[in-house]
Amino acid sequence: MKPFCKVATLFPLLLLSVLLTTFSACKTDSKAKVISESAREYVYAYTSGRISIAQPVRVSFADPVVGPEEVGEQTSSNLLRLRPQVAGTTRWEDERTLIFEPDQWLDSKTSYVATVQLSELFPNAPEDARSFEFGFQTREQHLEVYVDGLEAAAGNDLRQQQLRGAVYTADVVKAEALEKSVRAVQTGNALPLEWVHDTDQMKHQFVVKNVVRGEESGVVELNWNGNLLGLSESNRKTVEVPSLGEFKVMDARIVQEQEQYILVQFSDPLQSNQDLTGMVRIDDYSGQLRYTVDGNQLRVYPAGRINGQRRVNIQGGIRNVLKAKMKNPSIWDLAFEELAPQVRLVGTGVILPQSEGLIFPFEAVNLQAIDVEVFKIYHNNILQFLQSNYLSSNSNPYELERVGRVVLQKKINLRSLNAGAQARNGTSNWSRYAIDLGQMIEQDPHAVYQVRIGFRPEYSTYTCNTAMAVTASNREASPYTEEGEIRSIWRDDYYGIGGYYDDFTWEHREDPCFPAYFNTEHFVRRNVVASNFGIVSKLGKDGTVFTAVSDLLSTEPQPGVTLDFYDFQQQLIAQRSTDGDGIYRGKLDRKPFVVVASKDGQKGYLRMMDPNALSLSKFDVGGSVVQKGLKGFLYGERGVWRPGDTLFLNFVLEDQAQKLPADYPLSFELYDARNQLQEQFTTSKNVNRIYPLQVTTEADDPTGNWRAVVKAGGATFSKTLKVETVKPNRLKVQLDFGGESLRNSNGSVAGDLQVNWLHGAPARNLKAVTEAVLKNQRTRFQKYGDYVFDDPARKYRGEAQTIFDGQVDDQGRARISASLVKNTRDLPGRMRVSFRTRAFENGGDFSEDNYSIDYDPFTAYAGVSIPKDQYRQKRLDIGEAQNIDFALVDVDGKPLANRGLEVGLYRVNWSWWWERDNSRISRYNSSTHLNALEKVSLRTNSRGLAQWPAKVERWGRYLIRVCDPETGHCSGDFFYAGYPWYDDDNGSGNREAASMLAFMSDKEKYQVGDEVTLTVPTSGVGQLLISIESGSKVLESYWRPAAEGDTKFTFTATEEMSPTVYAHVTLIQPHSQSENDLPIRMYGVIPIEVEDEKTRLSPQLKMADVLRPEEKVSIEVSEARGQPMAYTVAVVDDGLLDLTRFKTPDPWNSFYAREALGVQTWDVYNDVLGAYGGQLERLLSIGGDDAVAVEKGKNSANRFKPVVVHFGPFFLDKGEQAKHEFVMPNYVGSVRTMVVAANQGAYGNAEKTCPVRKPLMVLATLPRVLGPGEQLSLPVNVFAMEDKVKSVRVTVEETSGLVNFAGARERSLSFDRPGDQMVNFELSVTERIGVANFKITAQGNGERASQEVEILIRNPNPYTTDIVEGSIATQAEWDSQYQAIGVRGTYSTVLEVSTIPPLNLADRLRYLVRYPHGCIEQTTSAAFPQLYVGQLMELNEKQQNEIRYNISAAIDKLRNFQNNDGGFSYWPGEGSASDWGTNYAGHFLVEAKQSGYSVSSLLIDRWVTFQRNAARRWNRADEGTYGSQNSMVMQAYRLYTLALAGKADLGAMNRLREMNNLSANAAWRLAAAYSQIGKPEVAQNLIQNLDTRIPDYVELSYTYGSGLRDRAMVLETLTLMGEQSKAARVAKSIAEQLGARRWYGTQTVAYSLMAMAKFVGKEDRNNQLKFAYQMGSGQWTESSATTPMMQVELPEAGGASKVKNQSGGTLFCRLISRGQPLVGDQTATANDLKIAVRYRNLNGSDLDPSQITQGTDFIAEVKVTNPGTRQRYYREMALAQVFPSGWEILNTRMSDVQRFQDSSRPTYQDIRDDRVYSYFNIGSRKSQTYRVQLNAAYQGRYYLPSLSCEAMYDHTISAREPGQWVEVVRPSDL
Repeated sequence: MKPFCKVATLFPLLLLSVLLTTFSACKTDSKAKVISESAREYVYAYTSGRISIAQPVRVSFADPVVGPEEVGEQTSSNLLRLRPQVAGTTRWEDERTLIFEPDQWLDSKTSYVATVQLSELFPNAPEDARSFEFGFQTREQHLEVYVDGLEAAAGNDLRQQQLRGAVYTADVVKAEALEKSVRAVQTGNALPLEWVHDTDQMKHQFVVKNVVRGEESGVVELNWNGNLLGLSESNRKTVEVPSLGEFKVMDARIVQEQEQYILVQFSDPLQSNQDLTGMVRIDDYSGQLRYTVDGNQLRVYPAGRINGQRRVNIQGGIRNVLKAKMKNPSIWDLAFEELAPQVRLVGTGVILPQSEGLIFPFEAVNLQAIDVEVFKIYHNNILQFLQSNYLSSNSNPYELERVGRVVLQKKINLRSLNAGAQARNGTSNWSRYAIDLGQMIEQDPHAVYQVRIGFRPEYSTYTCNTAMAVTASNREASPYTEEGEIRSIWRDDYYGIGGYYDDFTWEHREDPCFPAYFNTEHFVRRNVVASNFGIVSKLGKDGTVFTAVSDLLSTEPQPGVTLDFYDFQQQLIAQRSTDGDGIYRGKLDRKPFVVVASKDGQKGYLRMMDPNALSLSKFDVGGSVVQKGLKGFLYGERGVWRPGDTLFLNFVLEDQAQKLPADYPLSFELYDARNQLQEQFTTSKNVNRIYPLQVTTEADDPTGNWRAVVKAGGATFSKTLKVETVKPNRLKVQLDFGGESLRNSNGSVAGDLQVNWLHGAPARNLKAVTEAVLKNQRTRFQKYGDYVFDDPARKYRGEAQTIFDGQVDDQGRARISASLVKNTRDLPGRMRVSFRTRAFENGGDFSEDNYSIDYDPFTAYAGVSIPKDQYRQKRLDIGEAQNIDFALVDVDGKPLANRGLEVGLYRVNWSWWWERDNSRISRYNSSTHLNALEKVSLRTNSRGLAQWPAKVERWGRYLIRVCDPETGHCSGDFFYAGYPWYDDDNGSGNREAASMLAFMSDKEKYQVGDEVTLTVPTSGVGQLLISIESGSKVLESYWRPAAEGDTKFTFTATEEMSPTVYAHVTLIQPHSQSENDLPIRMYGVIPIEVEDEKTRLSPQLKMADVLRPEEKVSIEVSEARGQPMAYTVAVVDDGLLDLTRFKTPDPWNSFYAREALGVQTWDVYNDVLGAYGGQLERLLSIGGDDAVAVEKGKNSANRFKPVVVHFGPFFLDKGEQAKHEFVMPNYVGSVRTMVVAANQGAYGNAEKTCPVRKPLMVLATLPRVLGPGEQLSLPVNVFAMEDKVKSVRVTVEETSGLVNFAGARERSLSFDRPGDQMVNFELSVTERIGVANFKITAQGNGERASQEVEILIRNPNPYTTDIVEGSIATQAEWDSQYQAIGVRGTYSTVLEVSTIPPLNLADRLRYLVRYPHGCIEQTTSAAFPQLYVGQLMELNEKQQNEIRYNISAAIDKLRNFQNNDGGFSYWPGEGSASDWGTNYAGHFLVEAKQSGYSVSSLLIDRWVTFQRNAARRWNRADEGTYGSQNSMVMQAYRLYTLALAGKADLGAMNRLREMNNLSANAAWRLAAAYSQIGKPEVAQNLIQNLDTRIPDYVELSYTYGSGLRDRAMVLETLTLMGEQSKAARVAKSIAEQLGARRWYGTQTVAYSLMAMAKFVGKEDRNNQLKFAYQMGSGQWTESSATTPMMQVELPEAGGASKVKNQSGGTLFCRLISRGQPLVGDQTATANDLKIAVRYRNLNGSDLDPSQITQGTDFIAEVKVTNPGTRQRYYREMALAQVFPSGWEILNTRMSDVQRFQDSSRPTYQDIRDDRVYSYFNIGSRKSQTYRVQLNAAYQGRYYLPSLSCEAMYDHTISAREPGQWVEVVRPSDL
């Protein structure tokens, strides 16, 4: 903590540390002048004493000095200076505190003097107050190395050892320097050390790894050298490594903790369950010994404390973990030392009721006297104190000086307090004492006191072998400071209470024979408040406050108590008073921070902050959460949508309090899978609180989990939406196991599979495959919320397995029976089984069903509940028995009584600072608890519960496991015992457990109007406070006297209590009662379910049972009881609903699901110090408590148009019915009609499933897409559903001409009975792209059926570009030939003529717009150059419109990247700003606005705020955020964008300009900023002598820059400055690079085009571009333009062309032909990146993809390797996998079953119909593997395109695998 010294004028001066005297140990002899009386009026506090070298220096002034806007701002360097001089930064930490932060750590062991120039802050200050000085010292650094000993590194393998140890330093050290200072060596080989550094940087644990224990003994040598730490000390330590056969004692020592023990270190881990009785003997000791085994260590506990020198005999015969005996005994002479002088507090709490005076208890040992110090926190400062402290907080004393002062310090002889205790126990044993504070201080009921107890060397009765090194005469002479304040015993004196002395070492602080031991680490303190008020306060989610005040002494309610509610800023919210029942209930304007109760001179304080609320973790209080008194239900018409579909969403708002008007507008937001905001609007349109929210997606929107968010009345509601490239099922696949869960049957399961066509016909003899995977889940039971029922020692990694692969029978049925797991006892608890069943049509298509169900492998579950401390951590106190609860329940959560349990306690060998996972916990997997420290057998009581008082003697991390021996189920949980630095946590976890009150209601569920009876066990003493609480507020409250035995209480269930209320009962007992040993306050909560029949609606549907395609459908809607209602209707294809097993939305179950308790409770009782007498605050055990428990619009096909019809919302008046009609599309299958209804808190739903069919039907099967040149079969299923259909003719047409038929287009079929048959048509795709349109028609016996199919024929290969170019002198001609490339529909040719060297403009712009990724940089780059493309070439109207659309769309899109602070993130929704992305995007937005585009002022203003803040905070040395050179470029670009926006920060610009070693790139950017604000001379000075040539480089992240990008920025700057001649040379270079056939990153291309366009825009336009061109033998066409470039589209067919130059200068001509070839690049490449592609079957064997059997499941595996040739971390990598049309991608996001567990995880993955894009980063010399599961679905010959991977910002990092033709063949063809 930070020492802080305080001065003031209204009370005597109080300095918080030692006087600023000269210390001989300090390097300098600086001394501060005494502060003048005048200066004291301005100064409140300052740094003093001895501080860490890493601490800043602070000065706090008496009053605010600056405004809030200056907080965080740097100040003048003259304001605060240090002597010796220290470089650093001075800024305002808050409005009155100045902080100086050194650039580097201060020097150790040095005195500093700080000078503060008050005159700069207070110009009118008196002459002697114009400045003042203060001094402080830094600590002297020391280093100590401790070794814990060798241990086996892995279980029973004794060859591999590791050595644990720690380094302690007296002050902070750099971790890197320390790690370099310590080395470990064995037989000349350096051993690796693993380090973990504590956050205080003074304790540093290490593990020496790879220690080898061999056939011969050896040593490990630890060496440390302090030179790197600025120390002269160096040393070494040798640790013996015994030979493998040498099992012996390595060390033995006495540990003097609260319970004394002998710690014996063995060479080998010990067998934990051996009987050690008699194996250890202590001479002259006849008492019992207790043993604990922990790995290599044996702890031996005597029954009582031993003093003096004793011999310890360790017998041979002790066994190691391998059961080998130790051959030789071992004898050790050990000194059993007495306890060091100590004091400790008794009990807990800070509130002392004023009954028998202010009695303050404590205990002491080996002391004859103590110093008592009382610190008073003044009543007017208590709120300030509570802002950052609890009443019980042991606050930093230096911070306390802000709110109070020491008012008393007194030496007390302990014999005078309790002479009898010393007579009985002597001073060498713990004795209890009590101080009556009332006799020492004047009681102030309005104040808070802190009582501190310390001691000095001369008070010690501890026996030292030598005289104390420094005697009492070394104490400071005066008990007062120079300012007249009492010198506190509680100060940061590192060297003990007497201050610095010669020959101090680190060890002295723990040795009571040296003065340094007598320091605050061994002192105690506690806050004390004198009050009789017991306060309980509750706060509901609706803002209502409930406060009850009673008397702590009598428990009587206190009427007329004034309650002052304050907010965190100490402002009074309201003043209220309690009624006759001592209760206030009402609503406040804002949330209170503290309530102050006062009456008749009494005061009480209760802090109402969230972390202080009473813990409800042991009670059943979970459920849905009411937000701001509102509930909402957001629903859609299905569970998954395709990109391009319309989302028919509706939102139902419930406002029971009717706070919102009927037309209240709500806000809707839709985020895509990359968390990018896709849609946002506000609507007030609703029908009786049903809001329609219809949104249409785009076909190229990203796939994955989307998120819909509705905001209303301050509440937020969200729903996850799946958007995937799904295709609807055509088969109904139903897997049924006959229940809602699977029960144990030795790991086997049996179920029924039924497969039908959706229209109802059985799917005869089709192939089906069912896969299953067993997954871990948390085992939960409703009444046991705080129990753990899973075993951390058992880890199950489930692999997907095929449990059925066969055919269904003639009726579509199959019986599935399979084993899920070999041994159920290997499972940690209740599991979740996921099934994926696919049924395959004969044509290759398949339908899929995904289904998950709970699986209970055990018939009973054992659980454990560990108490939590005040910080909600599972932590036990050392040396104290604390109850741990256990439970045993059956699979339904019902308790199992009178059953045995086996419990084992383990100390987890790895410590919490060494390892971060539980990877080694499996060693404890034993139901018989092998290797346990302690074992116990328990038996459950009548409620299935048991308890065990666990007691641990050593701090660390522990595991407790409980096993049911009958079923083999075990569970376990972890806890910490104490802390490595101290062992007392005040037992808060047990206090909480002891405070739990168990009570019951007479039923579990009630109807409105029923009587509810509560039975509470009481003892006839005290009061019950009963409150009935809901999800938002306290509904009712009652006081009842506690009856003898049980107290019964009855209340009536009301409508307001539906669906859930909670009875919260608090039992309060008088403070000094002695009739029972229960805590002063106990509390409990139980849920009470209340159902109201009036909340149910029963909508009814009336429609035909069977529907026909292309015919009208009529739906009638009514309510069964004629109730009015608002409703929606949706009719959806069952094939879509079945993909997710979608259930009809049920608003009633949502709104009337059990509500979570929405009331928080605080009270003072945990802070009440127990009545003094006997044992204080005895921890209690209350058993038997159940409650403890492709381009848009072009060549696109709507392949899977969903059958979805949506109506509404509508309102149906009372007694009415409504009719809705629509025409069913040409569809066969099944639809579900769903009605969702709502009306003023009443809800309901209805559904009806209807087949859609007719006597004759057809279903054709085609892949999702096709490719040019591919060949395939078109299977057509024909269904004859009636006897009359005997003969059917099937014909196929294709109208686009893109597909040829290899055989007949017409086939005939005969049916002798109803059923289905399949016929195939052979197809070949032409070498063209487009949309093919198939129409399949079946006719026969008067019936006719047809189906139309649209399918996209896409070319998956990348575009190829051919360029023919030349230059033409004036009046000369240029002849050239060109030909179309690629398949028809993809090729184009453009003639480009320009007066400047060619920029490859068309290709470059097309690349930017079509680049398939969309981060902040790419989104900006796609639009930025389009602002200026009109300056390069003339645009026709179509081009102008496209550009306007593109730029406006980019502006809208960028809004989604902006964070709350105004910065722009790299991806939408990431939260943290990308500094370069913020610069770049803001630059574009500013220039777009200046170009006339609509850009939100708020968007710009928030960006400007972020930029200004970032510019002011910028520090070149801050390498955690910036690199050095790039840091300056980043800042310079930021400043340029601010200047461009008219918000220049001249101060930041000047600071950057004056920096040494300003980089050239930064100088060019900064010059642009100065030029922009009209300071050309400064700009010229900056670029003087700067080279315009920038070396080539490529940056994969940070600024995503390159040499060309930077040259473009130079060009932009020169153009801005009017340096056209210099700019022309740079422009020529850029044009040459852009014209070359070289790849550049998107930002490089964008910035280069933009800079070129700006340059050309400033050029003279008099030199008009004029030329004529001729195609073949056609006419000449005259062309001219005022821009330097013009493009002409040429005919696709190819041919000859001529161009004639009619301009006054040279023209540059290019013929640019583009197209997609039929076959992609057939070569493999690897440019600083490697990829390896393999295809495997599900067994892992390699598979040849060139020919695969139809129906085969397989995996495409791509291994990507960064070979390290560039020694760089590759960022923003993109892997593109495009698959053949005949393969189906199995989207693992749609199923929990996947056939690979070890695939690398990309940052994002986009799964489309025929391809998968994976985005990731990869380290140098690292590999990542990406897998996609596929199915060879459709027979035919298809093209597998090339696979590519590249860095998105550096195409020179890329790899490609060539494509090939593949076949999918019938099984019989192989």
